[in-house]
Amino acid sequence: MGYLYGAAVQGIQGFIFETDRLREVIGASEIVEYISTRLFKKFIDNDVEILLKAAGNIKLFSKERQGLEKLVRLFPKTVMETAPGITISQAVVELTQVEAGDQISSTHINVLEDKLKSERNRAFPQLDVSGLAITRAPRTGKSAVYFDREFLDNSTRAKLKFEKEQTTLVQKLAKESGKNFSKNMEDISGVNSWVAVIHADGNSLGRTIQRMNSARNEFNVKQFSEFSEKLDLSTIGAAQAAFDAVIERDFQNNNREEYQIRPVVLGGDDLTVICRADLALDFTQSFLKNFQDLTAFHFGKENRITACAGIAYIKDSFPFHYGVDMAEQLCAFAKLKSRQSGSDQVAASLMFHKVHSSFVDDYATITKRELTAGDNSLQYGPYGIDDHVPDTLISIKELQDKVRLIKEPGAPKSGLRKWLSALHDDPGNADFLLTRIREITSENYVMKLGLENPFKKGRTIFHDVLAICSLEEIDHDDNNMQN
Repeated sequence: MGYLYGAAVQGIQGFIFETDRLREVIGASEIVEYISTRLFKKFIDNDVEILLKAAGNIKLFSKERQGLEKLVRLFPKTVMETAPGITISQAVVELTQVEAGDQISSTHINVLEDKLKSERNRAFPQLDVSGLAITRAPRTGKSAVYFDREFLDNSTRAKLKFEKEQTTLVQKLAKESGKNFSKNMEDISGVNSWVAVIHADGNSLGRTIQRMNSARNEFNVKQFSEFSEKLDLSTIGAAQAAFDAVIERDFQNNNREEYQIRPVVLGGDDLTVICRADLALDFTQSFLKNFQDLTAFHFGKENRITACAGIAYIKDSFPFHYGVDMAEQLCAFAKLKSRQSGSDQVAASLMFHKVHSSFVDDYATITKRELTAGDNSLQYGPYGIDDHVPDTLISIKELQDKVRLIKEPGAPKSGLRKWLSALHDDPGNADFLLTRIREITSENYVMKLGLENPFKKGRTIFHDVLAICSLEEIDHDDNNMQN
């Protein structure tokens, strides 16, 4: 006999990203991390086995019913008191045929996940309810308390309190405390006002667990716990390696006062960070490469887990939660294209988009409106990070090589920018501009950039090339479009 317990934090995105103030985002992230990794431990006995504790998800195993009763009864209320606005979904699966080895199958996990999904539909009473004759927080309209010299609602107060007291996520990322990280969005963005929201997620995790389960002929509680711990270590280790290779190097080389990055979610197989725009591509590529290398080290090459990522480049004044949503959509698009390769192990890839418009649309609508010019497409990714990528992906090396070339003084950067604009409005003029670029540009650049035929299967890479290039400079044209 045994009991499999699961809990999931509801409304993480809404709780963390309901504000554009970075300090509140940081505090909300720390609250979710605290709930997921430490708070629940107050209500369990020592003999309860922790299977998973990361990114708002908790899974536990207990041989005795009593080991989980206190947790089920008291945990949700404590969560709502700690973080007003957050609720917890809970579910328990009774394992009636558990053998001496405490075996857990993928079926048990699937049943637990189905129960958790059903629990999300349950309405929870909010503890923060007040009457009409009470002071309201000006920004949210909720009942207010006086905190830090202003009237704030209880949820915002909790976020700011955790932002001051907790540094768990930055310690995970930087491996030590005491380092100075940016606390305002404009400090992250720097002189050109662009920031990047990066979201990465593991590929085919359930399939990997099933494959390992089948190979061992058993997957007991201890093995499941070890798998979750190694996966968490792989994600954190990959993020630390990317931080050292990209963020730390930039910090040291340019004598910066603050690290221009902030982790929002880091654990399990999930990563969400905010960083300076021109650092995002290198950071993401490094994370994806190190993640698959570390999972290969922990689980064996045949069980290596890969990840895909989306990068949304936005202005620091752009509604932040839309940037997060865009990054998730881009990650999902990269996953879709990676899975189409048909390989048993999904290739790691990334997709990005630089948000120019003030209109808030989903990525599919943006593709039709902004990235389609007649019969041609300006959408070139996703980009695979390995030396050899499947046909459904483009090697990121191709992008990086062209970005490097387009930055050189003799490259036709301005001409290509005008050509891309003309593709939308005047295809005839676009043909003329392209011919002119070939005539006045060094043959070396024409050949290396591939300007004799800038389209492959109706797609061109130069929209992405110029987007990445412009993030490293003060782009007045982009500022005008944004305003």
